[in-house]
Amino acid sequence: MDNTIIKLENVSFSYESGDDPVKALDDVSISIKEGEFVAIVGKNGSGKSTLAKLLNALLLPSEGKVLVDGMDTSDPENTIAIRKACAMVFQNPDNQMVATIVEEDVAFGPENLGLAPHKIRTRVDESLKAVMMYEFKDQKPHQLSGGQKQRITIAGVIAMHPKCIVFDESTAMLDPAGRTDTLKIMHKLNDEGVTVIFITHYMEEITNADRIIVMGDGKVVKEGTPKEIFADSEGLKELRLGVPEVVALADLLREGGLDIPEGTLSEDELVEALCRLK
Repeated sequence: MDNTIIKLENVSFSYESGDDPVKALDDVSISIKEGEFVAIVGKNGSGKSTLAKLLNALLLPSEGKVLVDGMDTSDPENTIAIRKACAMVFQNPDNQMVATIVEEDVAFGPENLGLAPHKIRTRVDESLKAVMMYEFKDQKPHQLSGGQKQRITIAGVIAMHPKCIVFDESTAMLDPAGRTDTLKIMHKLNDEGVTVIFITHYMEEITNADRIIVMGDGKVVKEGTPKEIFADSEGLKELRLGVPEVVALADLLREGGLDIPEGTLSEDELVEALCRLK
């Protein structure tokens, strides 16, 4: 049984710019299985955010085909079903908030699905509890911190019961505490079966991903597990990408002659490796 939820087949996309269109994606083919946690990284202009918008039918491919849960995004009859199956959380939570009270904002999506009031109430309460924001349900969003606003945005998405959520640089505007909270929620959702696609430029955030896709100049240039991707520090530097601090430190210790295993990604793994050297 094929459990592919996202499939891009030879997809290209160009932005119109006078007589000279700008190609943002160039012949990209990707498959993502249900329940995966896939990170997409790349320098600015690599095409990763354009790719995100194609997954939600906010943009349509210039060439090729995008399938979401088996539905072709180029068919306008599929648009509503696609956005229900694959929701998005953007960088700035203020851009996704539509109401002046937290619980009303979370209810907006289910209301647009035409659900009965008692079902909407249940979904709003469950979603706010899932992101640890139930006690703020009567608050005004503008009174909340950036991290709290992002949690409310995620609650609004969860209330739609999507199979897949695309987080497009959703931690970029948050402080460290807000980033940590948002990451915990992402992994909790993934543990519960939601497919997570996380676009970020913070390499420390993706060491626990199932798979990393590296974009460069509109193409997929690398793909693999975190251990496979971060083992090639020099290759990432050539793409103007960094590595997690732990990986950089492990590389320096290895260059200094210490027997640190390749693929060391976490502080705990590094401490264990150093303790074994005694």
